[in-house]
Amino acid sequence: MYLQKIIWQLRYFLSGCQNLRKISLKRMLKLLIFLIFLGSCSKNYTSSGKIETDEIWKGKIKLKGDVIVEELATLKILEGSRITYSKKSNFNTHYIKSSPIGNVDVLQDDRIEIIVKGVLKVIGKDGKEVIFEGKKQAGGIVFLSDKKGSIIRFAKFFKTGVAIRCYGESNPVIENVYIKGSELGGIGLWDTSKPVIKKVEIEDSLHGIGVSDFSEPEISSCVIMGIKKAGIFTEGDSKARVFSNKVTGCNVGIAIGDISKPEIFKNSISGCGAGISMWVNAEPRIYENKIFKNITGIVIQEEAKPYIFKNEFFENGGGIGANDGAEPVIEENRFFSNPKSIIASGGSILRVFRNIISSSKVGIFVDSTARVYLKDNKFYNVIEKTKVLNKAKIIEKLSFLFIITVGLKRQKKFMIKFLLIKQRI
Repeated sequence: MYLQKIIWQLRYFLSGCQNLRKISLKRMLKLLIFLIFLGSCSKNYTSSGKIETDEIWKGKIKLKGDVIVEELATLKILEGSRITYSKKSNFNTHYIKSSPIGNVDVLQDDRIEIIVKGVLKVIGKDGKEVIFEGKKQAGGIVFLSDKKGSIIRFAKFFKTGVAIRCYGESNPVIENVYIKGSELGGIGLWDTSKPVIKKVEIEDSLHGIGVSDFSEPEISSCVIMGIKKAGIFTEGDSKARVFSNKVTGCNVGIAIGDISKPEIFKNSISGCGAGISMWVNAEPRIYENKIFKNITGIVIQEEAKPYIFKNEFFENGGGIGANDGAEPVIEENRFFSNPKSIIASGGSILRVFRNIISSSKVGIFVDSTARVYLKDNKFYNVIEKTKVLNKAKIIEKLSFLFIITVGLKRQKKFMIKFLLIKQRI
């Protein structure tokens, strides 16, 4: 009866218009429900604290403290919404993560964050993106849940600490997202997270996308530019698939460390200090990329063992440079207009097979005690095909003895690591 009275009052209020007099009771009820729905979307939202049942945000939302989407809840943020942050947080939660240096609270001090233990759906549209307008207090979004269904689509993040972070077994889809001016980084991945990151643009940030621990993301069709450190970096024992991206104007385009094993293919990498740089025991597969106009195309340090094949290197200061104890395999690549196409120094061992090197001052430069094994390479318009200094060596044929020696060397390294681990146990 109370609802019926409200409806009749609404009809009476609208009775000044002759057409509205003819609105049926059923239609008026639908209109009222719609108006109530709109009101609940834009006004009744959790600005701080826990969300324990499903909630929808629409319009201007001001966060006053951390918001936790609990395990059984789904938070939807609709197209055109704008999220802003208070100058001071009235509620902060913690997420303690164990690390080699002990337990660490990974949430960003007193920054305001949306922490997802349940499901988050940020559903913008092209031209009606969801805006996260950050200032000093903006921490971004943190995924902790292994639940499927979380998505961030058509959103923009400005001046957040880290726009998006994934921990645990989280697996959100992050697509058509723009990130600018992040103080620490655009997207950070830890633990065993497996997000899909597609068509994301990141610029003017400290880091672009960071892949750590045992993460296995798919990163594709992204544009990463003007990053002060690394556009994309992988470390730990992570296994990222990085393909069809454009990385330009970064200190390092793609950085690879520890024992990570990323697959890097069909990317365009240009205008960086190093297009790709790696160290420790990284073992990436790098193929079918265009690497151009960098100071050095690929830098290989320490004991990294990349397989580099079917790439195009052109107009870099140097094509590929290997140092320390690096052992790359460089096969079926095309080098054009790099002053020095391949540089080996330190104690590095390079296997260089079936490459095409053209328009270079020096095709292959070898220094210190480095060794380079050559087979079936072609040189066109190169002033010096090979240049050897100090105790370095170039070997034109692969002998059976070499194959056995390399195999024994790898077996020895494996046994040393095994014994060290056994001692610790």
